[in-house]
Amino acid sequence: MALMGSLAIVLLTLGISQWMASPAKRYGLESVGQLECAVLSEGGDRDSLAWKRCSIPHNWDRVLPGYQGDVLYRMILTSSSGMPPPGILLAASMNAAIRLNGQWLGNGGPMREPMSRNWNHHLFFPLSAGQMKQGDNLVEILVRGYANNSSGLLRVYTGPLNSVRAAFREFQVRGSFVGMAAWVATGVVGLLALFASLLLRSRMVACFALGCMTSMVYLADVVLVDVEIPRAIWERAVQFSIVASQGFFMLFIARLLDLKMPRLEMIVSVYLLMGLVLLILVPDSRLMPAAALWEGISLLMVLAADLLAFIYWISRGEGLYLAVALGLLASLATCLHDWIPWVAGNGVAQPFIFYLGPVGFMVAMAALLVSTLVSEAEREREMARTLQGVVERNEKGLQRINRSMLDLWKDQAVRDERDRIVRELHDGLGGRLAAAAIDSSHDPALQKEIREAMDELRFIMGAIDSDLDPGSLLVACRSRMERLAECSGIQLEWQVEGLPRCMEFGEQAMHVIRIIQEGVTNAMRHSQAGRVQVRLDENTLIIADDGAGFDEKTVEKGRGLHNLHYRAQRTGGIFDLRSDSSGTMIRISWP
Repeated sequence: MALMGSLAIVLLTLGISQWMASPAKRYGLESVGQLECAVLSEGGDRDSLAWKRCSIPHNWDRVLPGYQGDVLYRMILTSSSGMPPPGILLAASMNAAIRLNGQWLGNGGPMREPMSRNWNHHLFFPLSAGQMKQGDNLVEILVRGYANNSSGLLRVYTGPLNSVRAAFREFQVRGSFVGMAAWVATGVVGLLALFASLLLRSRMVACFALGCMTSMVYLADVVLVDVEIPRAIWERAVQFSIVASQGFFMLFIARLLDLKMPRLEMIVSVYLLMGLVLLILVPDSRLMPAAALWEGISLLMVLAADLLAFIYWISRGEGLYLAVALGLLASLATCLHDWIPWVAGNGVAQPFIFYLGPVGFMVAMAALLVSTLVSEAEREREMARTLQGVVERNEKGLQRINRSMLDLWKDQAVRDERDRIVRELHDGLGGRLAAAAIDSSHDPALQKEIREAMDELRFIMGAIDSDLDPGSLLVACRSRMERLAECSGIQLEWQVEGLPRCMEFGEQAMHVIRIIQEGVTNAMRHSQAGRVQVRLDENTLIIADDGAGFDEKTVEKGRGLHNLHYRAQRTGGIFDLRSDSSGTMIRISWP
């Protein structure tokens, strides 16, 4: 039974590893095996770099021992007409930025201290068709990392943009979900154990609670990307939490199994104190090797405790010992999965899953503690706890009802105010415009201006209407623009493949609509165009015409262009204007 359980844990560990690493294969992404790389010395000239071939994964500890700073990688992506835009998915420890044909496209976060920690997260860089040129395109990847920390470029995948994006989303969902679930589970178990230790006044349960709480620090290192703490302090806290949690768990197991080792607490305390002093005194460049040595000793302690638990189970036949043994084995299996590649010089394992083993052990031990707590709880307190629970549930129910009623009241108040504003506009300003239209029948030009103002008023009232969604606003804008185009004798073409996320918010949706309205109106009035195109998807808005264009350097930028810049900025978009003799194109991109 023990052998079958051990085999099952090993197979489960490998299965989880394959499951978390499978999106790249499933979406048919191409794995880049070799690149050119060059070390960027501080203050060096990038035009005189010493390029050489390197294999991926490229672990600096093995090929650049003791190096800390930047390494530049480059490769060629070939693009031809009709090919879908590509994307790049990579894993780098610690952080990376990418440049296409000499233009920086983005990075994984701050490249300065405290630097973003993407060592356990994939980075996705989309390359749009507008950024690629026909033929060969130079892609450069700048990686920044620390000495003796398995820094470097671990994985590089390329493929069609949609496939890369889908694979990245799965990587993010799987990695973030698993890591966050482990962190939350540890926190919940730790809080429950802390409560139980206070209630039972048990030093055994207190050791378990301290093991869970200290584990949350290194689990946060798996989940968090940006940590606003200097790297030297954060790394030391993380490495100390790994060994400290193992020490507290050893004390817990010794008391749980009733091991007669009176000096164990002293040994563990001295070991933790020595490790803390070591981490404080060791220089930054040698921090990770020292921590690896320290953690290796801790793994030997876990292995000894695991063997002891198996021996107790064989000799006494109690399921408690088997549960402890299998829980410790799960921790060892996941730790070795990640630790062996590091020791062998292959870099950080992908995916990194050591945090799953201790979490499984904590949950198993928590189940034992909960059963112990239930069996030892005093009977006279059961009714009090039940009544207290009922009162709390009733209070929470009343609070939810009150919040729901307050939300309904606020929603109704907002709707009433919107309806009042629409009525005032319709009965006041709308009535005056209608009367002015009748009085101006002798002046066709003035009457046309008044009717355009009435159309604008109807559009504004429709935008204020709470029942209209962004799609309806876009339909109303399209209808109005098509009427103007028909009157102007201009062909207006629409291609809507999706709505930007910013249009989920009412104010930003109106900014997008106004950008379309202003851009199309300008093209109709000033470009002398015969055709105007509007293309909209989740990331881009393009308004293009085939008019005479204008010189961007000499033309005076009026209020219209200023408004377009302002509205694009308010939606979080990047405004780009290009004009020549073949026409004018306005492009707004949302990252």
